[in-house]
Amino acid sequence: MKVTPILYSRQLANKLYQIKIRIQTNGKTTFVNSGIEIEKNHWDKKTSRVKELKSIPHYEKQNSEIDRLVKLHKSEDIEFENDPYNFEKFISYFSSQIDILKAQEKYNTYRKYDVVKRHLKLFVKLNPEYRRINVKFIDGFKKHLFGYQKVKVNGFHSYAKVFRNYLNKLIATNDPEFRPEYNPFYNYKISEEKVYKEKLSINQIEKIGNHRKFRSRTKIWDARNLFLFAYYSGGMRIADLITLQWRNIRDGRLEYTMRKTKKQISMPLNERLLNILWFYLPKFSFSGSPTLHSGTRVGRNVKIPLIFYYEEEEDNEDKDFNMDKDYNKDEEYDEDEDYDEDEEDDEDKDLKELAVPKLNTDHPVIQKLIEMQLKCPNDWIFPAMNGFKYKNQIELNKKIQSATYVINKNLKQISIDCEIGMKISTHIARHSFSDNIRQSGENIYNISKILGHSDIAVTQKYLKSLDQNSVDESLNKFYNQ
Repeated sequence: MKVTPILYSRQLANKLYQIKIRIQTNGKTTFVNSGIEIEKNHWDKKTSRVKELKSIPHYEKQNSEIDRLVKLHKSEDIEFENDPYNFEKFISYFSSQIDILKAQEKYNTYRKYDVVKRHLKLFVKLNPEYRRINVKFIDGFKKHLFGYQKVKVNGFHSYAKVFRNYLNKLIATNDPEFRPEYNPFYNYKISEEKVYKEKLSINQIEKIGNHRKFRSRTKIWDARNLFLFAYYSGGMRIADLITLQWRNIRDGRLEYTMRKTKKQISMPLNERLLNILWFYLPKFSFSGSPTLHSGTRVGRNVKIPLIFYYEEEEDNEDKDFNMDKDYNKDEEYDEDEDYDEDEEDDEDKDLKELAVPKLNTDHPVIQKLIEMQLKCPNDWIFPAMNGFKYKNQIELNKKIQSATYVINKNLKQISIDCEIGMKISTHIARHSFSDNIRQSGENIYNISKILGHSDIAVTQKYLKSLDQNSVDESLNKFYNQ
């Protein structure tokens, strides 16, 4: 085998030239891109390196990378007692790590990683010549996912990140067969396409809240209520919402622990939330609904509309629909990437400033909620979980996933009935709340607290992915000046 760095003769669109690694073995020549691009006169053909001149920036780093790649590809011709970067050894390690996640009952994480493992094993089964993990292996896996599995760019990005992370963990064990200098991901770029996050305007939220044609106590009625509860509770995630129990309602406050981040959330109940909770109190009579006043505001300009017009209960159109029986699709509930605790007094103050004034504990609904907290604190609030008992977190997460699928199915119909003009799901409530409160002018520190983010930087990144309106406003202002 002969391994030689060369300057590729074809000029790129940016007027630079690629440095490639030419590999000659058994009369066959292949080229591997180094990822380095330079001007033509910066290449020393005699030494097959970048010229060592002060006028050439980064020549030391570029030559170091060239040396690493040459050494890497030469090593593939060296006989080891066991194969370096052997796939079977990696997959054995990866499987053991997934088993640990399963034992920890981290259902969604281990399930996601198990999918990556299955795709890797299928790829090698269909292509047995790939027994070593190198750049060629990664490219082959990428081609397999795009062609055979029909995944998108972001699908490969997701799988490749998991693959890379666990390969790095194996390398960190100092296994002699997985030496860090031969890591194929060292200079491998994993591309990702920007995803536009859908969200609803306040007018669209009002449309859903004021729609009169949802029959009470049907699954589509429940889906509407849950969506609005998520919105009016500061963008609560669906997994936290449908697992709420009566013990989470305390003295006019909503208190729970975020399932994703384990962060404690405490916020005052507002009239909109009380309006929804009233309909889920046991032995509820429609004629006994308390009078709720309108005009409540959240933030500076975000108005909460008066919601919920109910017709008398009719035969349940969904009475033959069984949530678990009809759930036949692997569809995870969506979660955004939220991954310090301040003094409790400060946090409560921030939330009070953003929500409606604290409701008097004499309020009729709050009195009923206090009664429920004392009598049956561990009962589920919402019917998606009614009667469900579980032995472990895995069973609970499976139930959350199937319930979310049913709710999202009904939200699609709600979107059509209310003429929203876009597909909506449970997580759109979180996107919508975040964007609407941002537009109200609320400061980012308070928004971060409400969303339960661990750091303001997370909130900035999250809001940035939602903020198309400010771009539109800037363009309109420029062209109309």
